[in-house]
Amino acid sequence: MSEDERLRKVKEALKSGRLSLTDAVLATICVAYREFNMGITCDEIVKVLRKLGYNNVNKRKIYSLASRLKKEGLIESNRVSGRAIYAIKDEDKAIERVLGKTRSVKAEELLKALEEV
Repeated sequence: MSEDERLRKVKEALKSGRLSLTDAVLATICVAYREFNMGITCDEIVKVLRKLGYNNVNKRKIYSLASRLKKEGLIESNRVSGRAIYAIKDEDKAIERVLGKTRSVKAEELLKALEEV
């Protein structure tokens, strides 16, 4: 899968609202980093996610989720003028995590795999 195709799939997953809030935050940071080659602040993440229909979003939750994503090694943060700016640290892992949550196995494929055993 090409880089542009992967980014398009991340955008589709984000717009669809199928992602958990953690993955939506990761996808938002990923798209900002890939499209504009810049990080994004907490305030901007909140604005984007609210426009996309994630209603239970506030600044405190974003800080908490971003902290968790930093511990996993997916994002990094820099402080500029007292604000944290988040950017992707490991792009491949981040995209795989977002896309991995949107894929599902078809029942027929699973039954076929079980028959082979």
